[in-house]
Amino acid sequence: MGQQDAMYTHYMYNTVSVNPAYAGSRDAFSFTLLHRTQWLDFPGAPQTQIFSCHAPINGGVNNIGCSVIHDEIGPVNTYALAVDYAFKISFSQKRFLSFGLKLGVESFNIDFETIDNYEYLSESIDSGSSLLPNAGFGLYYYSQLFYLGVSSPRLVRNYYKYEEGGFFAQEERHFYFISGGLLDIDRETKLKLTSLVKMTHGAPISIDLTTEFLFKEQFSLGAFFRIGDAVGLLASVEVLPQLMLGYSFDWSYVNQTVTYNKGSHEIILRYDIRKQKSQYQSMKDFCRF
Repeated sequence: MGQQDAMYTHYMYNTVSVNPAYAGSRDAFSFTLLHRTQWLDFPGAPQTQIFSCHAPINGGVNNIGCSVIHDEIGPVNTYALAVDYAFKISFSQKRFLSFGLKLGVESFNIDFETIDNYEYLSESIDSGSSLLPNAGFGLYYYSQLFYLGVSSPRLVRNYYKYEEGGFFAQEERHFYFISGGLLDIDRETKLKLTSLVKMTHGAPISIDLTTEFLFKEQFSLGAFFRIGDAVGLLASVEVLPQLMLGYSFDWSYVNQTVTYNKGSHEIILRYDIRKQKSQYQSMKDFCRF
């Protein structure tokens, strides 16, 4: 009944997986790979892998994207495949508002036999799987120096059944609110401030606050604070003009979990293909994030 979506420290680089309106906003054919290992050395802890891509078409008025997500926690494996469409309105050459729609299918699989001492559980607890469709929406406003977005990637509250007349899980709607801004410190240093608010029934509101410094248009270093949960560091480097590599480490300070794990690790790789010279030329330009 609580949080079901995976969490990401690199939410500012992985926006299209939760907000379809982000599709095409980078003015490139953009590919992203992400892997997260949460609560290292904690048996059954979450692990998540994501592949996403998106691109503008028809001069960027229409935009498309897709994402594939695998999330594993304990005996539960979830797979999700979604396609995105975004329609962009231009207020000027540097200010845009995008409306997005996400359509997808999800596979929810649970195998209780992977649990220790499974034979002592009630015989009525069976393994099972379900494959069901879903849909979501998103709004995304952005410029070179600021962005703001709201989305819900899954609006249908699916019931995942394991036997006729019963179910072993029900999806809850998750709502995401993202924002960010970029400030000049000097010619070679920028300050980027971003935030993510997540809301769902049955779980406390989650708020991520992130600060990053961008140096010489080539690499960044920052810190984040997840209220009531964790703190951490993140860094990224522009290996090539089209290729970005990022890493983050989270440390949970909550008493109930800090004793039993060695932190969470996340790595992300993003590659952009541009057919022509873009108006966003370097890592310092906000839409490259």
